[in-house]
Amino acid sequence: MRKSELKLLILQKIENSEYNAFFRKDFKDLGGTYIQVGTVLRELCQEQRLRRIGHGIYGKTEVCTIEPFVGRVILSAGLTELAPEALTRLGYNVVPSQAVLDYNAGTSTQVPTGRKLRIQGKRTSRKFSHNKAVIYYEYVN
Repeated sequence: MRKSELKLLILQKIENSEYNAFFRKDFKDLGGTYIQVGTVLRELCQEQRLRRIGHGIYGKTEVCTIEPFVGRVILSAGLTELAPEALTRLGYNVVPSQAVLDYNAGTSTQVPTGRKLRIQGKRTSRKFSHNKAVIYYEYVN
């Protein structure tokens, strides 16, 4: 398959998708080889149509319309929304962190940033980051 055809198919799949986080494996059924898909995804990141947020994980982008950032390309959903979405699609059970539970219960006045995710069950070594923002994990059995 030609790279230009594959690029159009990937763009269509991204625009028609209900998800904001994408895996490299989401595009393997479009007919391109593993290397072709990777090349197209890298080009889309360079064109700022996607942003890489982890190993093999990409986030959908959009142009900001809020002053004073008009015209800048940003993630369509924040990293704190993309990471739980991606982990849930990978089969992890993501629940509110202890900081969120404390804040909602009224035992803490510190507003949680959402950068710490609580994962129930199995552990993960996935790393999510974007513009110096990093997602951390706490585990619960």
